[in-house]
Amino acid sequence: MRCPRCGLENPDSALICGRCRSRLTSPAPSGTSPDRLTLLAGISLSVGILCAGAVPLVIYGGFGLPLRLLLLLAFGGLAAGLILFHVFGNRDGMREDFAVRMAWISWVALVALFILITIHPPFIRPPHNPPRHTCINNQRQLAIAIEMYCQDYELRYPTAFADLADYTVARMYTCPDSGGGYGYNGVLIGHAQNELANPAATLLTADSHVADIVFTAPEQIARDRHVERRQRGFFASYGDGHAVFVLHETVVTLESVWQSVE
Repeated sequence: MRCPRCGLENPDSALICGRCRSRLTSPAPSGTSPDRLTLLAGISLSVGILCAGAVPLVIYGGFGLPLRLLLLLAFGGLAAGLILFHVFGNRDGMREDFAVRMAWISWVALVALFILITIHPPFIRPPHNPPRHTCINNQRQLAIAIEMYCQDYELRYPTAFADLADYTVARMYTCPDSGGGYGYNGVLIGHAQNELANPAATLLTADSHVADIVFTAPEQIARDRHVERRQRGFFASYGDGHAVFVLHETVVTLESVWQSVE
């Protein structure tokens, strides 16, 4: 038996080195149970492989499992197990046939996960939908511009979007989702802001198929331009300045309730 400290060859039955008096450790016999690091690596790899196998079931089978949690456990388990296996692979009892096969399977699962994420990114992160947010913000800004116009012109509503040139920019009149635009409620023309009995229920602007149009009938509204929570509808702003998503089957009127102003 070779001494790990000084390199002296000692008899196999020796317990202490004859030169440096260091304690001699017998090599682990075949079939010895792995140490704790080997056990931890095996558990990590097993968890990672199981979670990686469950990811396609969630994506294609519709199983109600948290996909992001599965991905986190899969990547974490595979990475931790592979690091333990490769870093401590030279330890006694670590490089067993089972551990080697487990490492190969883990590498295959890790590569498969990367390919799956590359092919199906919407399952990892919901697609960003900037046109929807831009569209509702445009109408909110138009409502603010109308409010500013009314304050400057004795509370009178504008006759068209062209009157708002000093309060807006050109991009605010075009919907980035479909290339259409927004319409203005023509019923308000000639009336004052303080004549509205219920501003929150009075339509100011809405989606339209043609940009810069004055609505004369509700049928001119583009009712099916956007999709919100799997339901089609349109965005509109109201007399109190708020903008909302309106379902396409909602009954919309351009008329308003007026009150006399003394």
